[in-house]
Amino acid sequence: MTRFSTPKRDWCMDHSYKLVDTWLEGPSYTPRSGRAIPFMTLNCTSLDKVNIRSILIAELWAIYYALRITWEKEFRCIELESDCMDVVQSVLGVLEIDIGHAMVDRLKNLTDQEWNLQTKKVVALLICQRTSVREHKMAATAESSDNVNDGLTLQMVRDSLIRQEDTIVFSLIERARFPLNSPAYDPSYGSTSSPGFCGSLVEFFVKKTEAVQATAGRYENPEEHPFFPDNLPPSLVPHFKYPEVLHPAAMSININKVIWDMYFNKLLPLFVAPGDDGNYASTAARDLECLQALSRRIHYGKLVAEVKFRNEQKDYEPPIRAQDRDTLASLLTFVDVEEAVKKRVAKKAMTFGQEVKLGDDGDKGKYKVDPAVVSGLYGDWVIPLTKEVEIEYLLRRLD
Repeated sequence: MTRFSTPKRDWCMDHSYKLVDTWLEGPSYTPRSGRAIPFMTLNCTSLDKVNIRSILIAELWAIYYALRITWEKEFRCIELESDCMDVVQSVLGVLEIDIGHAMVDRLKNLTDQEWNLQTKKVVALLICQRTSVREHKMAATAESSDNVNDGLTLQMVRDSLIRQEDTIVFSLIERARFPLNSPAYDPSYGSTSSPGFCGSLVEFFVKKTEAVQATAGRYENPEEHPFFPDNLPPSLVPHFKYPEVLHPAAMSININKVIWDMYFNKLLPLFVAPGDDGNYASTAARDLECLQALSRRIHYGKLVAEVKFRNEQKDYEPPIRAQDRDTLASLLTFVDVEEAVKKRVAKKAMTFGQEVKLGDDGDKGKYKVDPAVVSGLYGDWVIPLTKEVEIEYLLRRLD
């Protein structure tokens, strides 16, 4: 594609002409000197399903034809953009391309003419997007593959979210085996047990575990988010190419600090018994399992937002462009679905957390984790925080 457009505002007034089938239309700009200086916008689309030799020739013809028209109509302030780096460089004389065509010489002769802006003499400015034809085709192919063949569907996302409910409930049950064990969260105890480390035993455990997991490639997976991302060591295992289904802006979204605060200061006291049994390392390990399960579930909102955006792009684009959080929140909210999720996780807590005994009905109504706590966890934190991730992702989706 070759495009001629009005120069930037700081170079000239914000007026332009548009040439359509050689007919000129649009306002003119008259400087203080009283002499009108016209500007032009011209779009010429090249061939896209031919070999590279034909594409180069088509691009050269488009540039030559457009420049000739502008010269004959006395346009003197021109910007030229082309998405073919090789063509632009050949016109500038930077790159020698042997295509067996005289068009290169014709273009060089034409660009050697005097192109004037007011009283200054300038040569036509050729601004290239620094993308070759081959790179452009590869990018288009990759984008098409991402949008069509990446396997991301609403049903796949729903199935994953339901499966993650099991993981969260089981991790809470495992953590509930131990009492609160408050020394594990006391910075003074952590500093005493780990000389040179400033923080609690849990922080020490999480940081060291994440460092080991990072070397094993855990955080190469876009679904995983570390709680202490600073200074993580690189992966030492061969890189696995995960499907690129998310917008690159997804990498900048990490709300694990909020999840950390919610878990230790609000959730933990609701489902563990007070007390101290000395199993601080095991307690920290169970805490990390809970944290990672919750983080994965909440940050899965990026995939939820992506699949919803694809399915209803026309509805989402206006509020995204307006950066309208309230409208996005309304589009993402389905009260009936949220209520069903809370009921389902409560039932899972009943099923997974009951005492199973042979010969009798067991202890009815007694569970390892209170189902109401699990339902409240989803209603008060998991669903709202997931929605916050969705909104943050969508606000960046069109960047």
